Amino acid sequence: MLKENETKLLNFIKFSPLIFISIIAVIINILIYGQNQIHFEQEVKKAQKDFIHTQKIIVKNHVETAYQDIINEKNSIEQRLKEQIKQKVYEAYAIVENLYAQHKHEGQEHVLKIIKDALRNIRFNDGRGYIFIDHVSGVKILQPIHPQFEGQNFLHFKDPKGYEFVQTIAKTIKNNEERFDSYYWYKPDNKEQIFKKISFYKTFKPLDFAIGAGEYIDDFTNELKEKILHKYIHNKRQNDNNYLFIIEYNGIYLAHIKQEYVGKNRMALTDKYGNKITQLIINTAKEGEGYVRYFGTIMPQTGKPAMKTTFVKGLQEWDWAIAAGFYDKELQLLLQQKENELIEKNKQYMKKIFFVSLVLTAILILITIYISKILRNSFFEYKQQIIKGINENKAKDKLLYQQAKMAAMGEMLANIAHQWRQPLSLISSVASGMKVQKELNISNQDDEIKAYDAILKHVRYLSTTIDDFRNYFRPDKEKTRVQIREVFDKTFQLIDLKSRGIRVIQHIQDVELKTLENELIQVLINILNNAKDALQDKREKIIIINVEVQNNLLIISIHDSAGGIDEAIQNRIFEPYFTTKHKAQGTGIGLYMVEEILTRHMGANIEVKNSEFEFENTTYSGAEFIITFNLDDNKA
Repeated sequence: MLKENETKLLNFIKFSPLIFISIIAVIINILIYGQNQIHFEQEVKKAQKDFIHTQKIIVKNHVETAYQDIINEKNSIEQRLKEQIKQKVYEAYAIVENLYAQHKHEGQEHVLKIIKDALRNIRFNDGRGYIFIDHVSGVKILQPIHPQFEGQNFLHFKDPKGYEFVQTIAKTIKNNEERFDSYYWYKPDNKEQIFKKISFYKTFKPLDFAIGAGEYIDDFTNELKEKILHKYIHNKRQNDNNYLFIIEYNGIYLAHIKQEYVGKNRMALTDKYGNKITQLIINTAKEGEGYVRYFGTIMPQTGKPAMKTTFVKGLQEWDWAIAAGFYDKELQLLLQQKENELIEKNKQYMKKIFFVSLVLTAILILITIYISKILRNSFFEYKQQIIKGINENKAKDKLLYQQAKMAAMGEMLANIAHQWRQPLSLISSVASGMKVQKELNISNQDDEIKAYDAILKHVRYLSTTIDDFRNYFRPDKEKTRVQIREVFDKTFQLIDLKSRGIRVIQHIQDVELKTLENELIQVLINILNNAKDALQDKREKIIIINVEVQNNLLIISIHDSAGGIDEAIQNRIFEPYFTTKHKAQGTGIGLYMVEEILTRHMGANIEVKNSEFEFENTTYSGAEFIITFNLDDNKA
């Protein structure tokens, strides 16, 4: 039977760690929840700022793209018009040339009649364009719109600005050439205003006349506007909140996602705050460009009114306001998403803390049960020894045995205390630090997570190390697909080279590899640690890492500037327990494990050699470790 004090001691050892872990888990959850709430408020402010900034850029780019597209179309108007009328004249010329070749023997008057009859009814550009013929003398041979002018001499005829364009036609014929010309004239339906007209003349020398055609730039421009507006009216998604719309300075909507708005004058449109929306947009466009805010009449995604920010840019030559905007409702949806993410994040943290607490509790239970059994057995054993001693040595040995018993118990308790001191000290230090930071109000989530990660990291590392040694020669480990760049990134997080003054130069071609990721990281750490130790006393500390694919082989080269390995021992460095370091610095199994992992577990090869490399116009020498993987294995 155990005494009451002994039972209390065993119960304390058994249950105190469980209580301590539970308290720590509760404290951690409360701190994480509080930090996440603060982080959420910060995220909301940042999301609002980023959303508005990003959306402004998006709608501005949307408008700028459309504006530039329209400008490009506008700037090409005259050239496109010239190409069109030139093509029509060339087509007429081909007809004339063919008719002349067939009928020239029938007399000039007869040939001219045939040509005029063939060209008189040719029309293009919705009937506005036609073909005319002028003789070198200035006599009008063909004028389909005004046939009464045919046979009259217009050699000295002038346009409203005084330009004698018929003489230009005569000169073109005399020089047997073709040319573009421009002059001003009245439209058939407008005799009060003159408009610029582009014409093209081509000489038909056999009959000394020029074939011509022309078009008013204004008519061609209006036709182009219709095509542009048609594109922006019909190529828009009905749920596109950033849709583009175009308003004429007189208030007419030329393009809009809502077809019923097109062609209507909405100058009087007013939102619920009294903002005259159309007038506000037009005024901004007249000033050049800018952002305006108002309560929009419709949000396509919801079908309801919503607050809107719009970017407007004016096309002054056509009196157009080109605009696109975004709605505040989208921000509300974004914030709701952020809130949902926070809730889910808190849940995940709680699950992780609960899982870690559960694992630690289970481990501690097993440990405390095991230790309590040992102590219980030890207590019984010592008690039996004392009883036996008393029986054998009578009363004179009773005190001696009792002292021996207590000394043995004290030694065991001291051993137990020693075994527990380091982990409890670590936990106590972290908890104290967290408490002080909280009291001083200087704690932050990153520091707290780093502290928790430090504890978990040591536990995971010890557990992983035990598992690695136990499973080291077992062939049932599963390979996964990893990116070589990510493997190196993880490696550099576990090894500190920068603080040792080592410069690492990386030339890494990112390749996917099917392998054992943790073991590959262990290989890289061992090789880099060897290089780090070799560079310790060197003035220039450089490590060059090259990763490339050659002939379907992945080649990893790690080259240092430490001077190389003695040729006499180079072929022994992969032997177990072979080391050139002091006993306090190395065990001699690092490179042996590297070769074993690569060759037996990964199907790869490794070799080492001394070689030179050039860096920043200086030549260095050192050891070069070369690891080779066959990428055909990736297909498995």
